[in-house]
Amino acid sequence: MEQAKRVRNILFKCFLFTLLFMIIGHVIYYFNTDAITDLCQVIFKVTPEQARLVIFQSYVTIKMIAVFFFLIPAIAIQLEYLRCFCYMRKEKN
Repeated sequence: MEQAKRVRNILFKCFLFTLLFMIIGHVIYYFNTDAITDLCQVIFKVTPEQARLVIFQSYVTIKMIAVFFFLIPAIAIQLEYLRCFCYMRKEKN
């Protein structure tokens, strides 16, 4: 069970780092919207409207990765740990 707690903590830390990464990216985009849009146009060879959509899609993809790969498994491990802990308490009483 100790190994599961370590994995859970790592998953929570990964989730928090991903959120931090998204916030930093959003702040950079907010202050340099034109530069980021121009860079996206050059990299993906799209129009300015499509560049904004590509940036939005990247933001949504990072959110999905954070939730589906880090947060949901961490919560599942936590719930399983709590369930085992409750069963162990019942057996002692």
